[in-house]
Order: sequence, then C-alpha cells, then structure tokens
Amino acid sequence: MNSAHALSIGGLGVGLSLIAFGGMFGLEIHLKKVPTEIGLANHEILFSESNGRFIVTIAEENREAFENQMEGTQYAELGVVLEEQRLRIIDNNVNMIVDSDLRQLKEAWKAPLRDI
Repeated sequence: MNSAHALSIGGLGVGLSLIAFGGMFGLEIHLKKVPTEIGLANHEILFSESNGRFIVTIAEENREAFENQMEGTQYAELGVVLEEQRLRIIDNNVNMIVDSDLRQLKEAWKAPLRDI
C-alpha cells in the first residue's frame, strides 16, 4: 500500500484513520516513534494540528527509494500496515490505547453526515 495524507483538522489521530479508510487496511502505530517535543501527552501527539506534516505509507519494495528521497529531512517510521482491518495505537508507555475495527470507526465518522 502506498499512500500520502496531509495532516490537518484532527491531527495525527484523524489522519491515521483516514489513511486506513482509504484502502481498508489496518495500521499499528507506536506514538513513542513520533518525533515530538519532550513531554507531550498522548492526546497532544494524536490531535495536535501542527503544519507541514504528512502520513505516508510505503510498500516494503519502495522503502529504500523513499528513504533516499527523504534524506536530509525529518521523518520517522511510526508503525506498519496490517491486512487486518484494525487501527491500533500504542502509547509512549507501550500500552494499547486504541484497538478498533475500521468498519466501526468509519461508520462513526460518517454517521453525523447522514442527518444533514
């Protein structure tokens, strides 16, 4: 799976969900791998709306080429794409803080729009 998504409203947490919804592939993400200021809480890492950040997924066969292109910039490998349709987020203390079915997350995301 290759994808890219600019982070905007909702920050990393919402962006990860949208990436997962795109292909209905799961993600397992480790917040301790996110480059941040020291001492940010999990909710600050997940929902900060700072500018200039992207989530990118890369197929393993494209990894070396991607890393060569990114040389000299700040980036981090946060986790892996899963075939299982789940979003899993592991916090800085290695506790699972999100383990949700993508179909249920997508339904919750779309539900408020049905009444409009």
